[in-house]
Amino acid sequence: MGRKAARRKPGKQRPRAAPDPLQTPMPTFGDVVMMIQPEIHGPFGGRATHLMAAQAALFSALASCARIGPETAGGLMLAEALSGKVVLETRRGHARPVVLLPVVLKAIRNCIKHRPVGAGPWLFVTCEGKQLHWSNLVRFLTRLGRRYGFRAGNMTERLFEFFDSFFGSHDEIFAVVALRRSKSRRREPDVDNEGVEAAALDEDLLRTVIEDHGLSGPAGRWIGARGITAAEATTRLFEVRRKLKTGNAEALRIDPVCIMLGSLEWPKKGQNKMRRELADEHFVHLEALRAEGRLTTGDEAFLLHTTSDWIKHRRTKLRQAAMTDEERATEAAWTAELPGLYLSRPRGETPDEFWKRMRPHAPVPESFTRIGLAGVLKRAGALGPRPRGRKDGPVVAMFG
Repeated sequence: MGRKAARRKPGKQRPRAAPDPLQTPMPTFGDVVMMIQPEIHGPFGGRATHLMAAQAALFSALASCARIGPETAGGLMLAEALSGKVVLETRRGHARPVVLLPVVLKAIRNCIKHRPVGAGPWLFVTCEGKQLHWSNLVRFLTRLGRRYGFRAGNMTERLFEFFDSFFGSHDEIFAVVALRRSKSRRREPDVDNEGVEAAALDEDLLRTVIEDHGLSGPAGRWIGARGITAAEATTRLFEVRRKLKTGNAEALRIDPVCIMLGSLEWPKKGQNKMRRELADEHFVHLEALRAEGRLTTGDEAFLLHTTSDWIKHRRTKLRQAAMTDEERATEAAWTAELPGLYLSRPRGETPDEFWKRMRPHAPVPESFTRIGLAGVLKRAGALGPRPRGRKDGPVVAMFG
């Protein structure tokens, strides 16, 4: 007969009311706004920097604005997501449409800019264009938590709770259950399945109800410099100062045009027309301030309630309008030579190295961007699959 095991002394029990230090914190409204910014997720290593950061922001937007988890998100197709509506199955196998808010569509477009040439049809892809495994979406959030000092293992569930918080006492309870794609006996004990199925097929009703979400409305209100500014008042998890921080330029406080633009109230509808009219009247003045070092591109985006990409596009149009016929001919001739120079570049030179080598020789170096070079090469047919066994094939990786 064996020896009887010694009895262990009971350990000190933790009071039930004490919070678990390993629990994932509930993000505030400002925290969620920060999580849908690609910049908060970078930097990643190598050429994955921009693509993975944009996809991490997109998954955060899907979880917080559409209640879509990692396994479901990993199987979404790009074409269907761009339509603004995806059809998903519930736990019981019923197909229900999911309406995507403008902020989610904006996050998708941000990813498209960094997708590799010839990528597959999936919404989330690797740097080689293959399907990204859904477990990487979970790692995006846990990695973010490690960077900012909080546990993020259950952050997807917290983002689901953030979604549910906007519909806690909504009148259209059947549509709310359909948007959640799951029925809880504890939360909705008297809701019958027939009513939920009928509401799920009423797309207009779903779009009306989803407008009560806190991140509804124009995407420019939440993604970009204006979104970060709006988030700062309630941000709790991300207190580190960020690169997109605006408001430090002296011109914002003393220049009359900047003061006027900064104090404008932007309506929910008609923002594009209002922005174009303001840019027609004041963009030249803002560009002059930037040339003097008194404003940044982020400051201009903040003042015109838009993104940095819109500012850069407007800047290019302004430069092109001021060009002479001789300058246009010179730039067109130089651009026409790029595909041949690219194909005859030194063996082993990457597309990014080619861009850096050619940029100083461009007619206007600051307007010669990576994405612009990629467009020129693609239209000329210089981009294609990499030949096997070669490291200097006609194309390789994404630009940017």
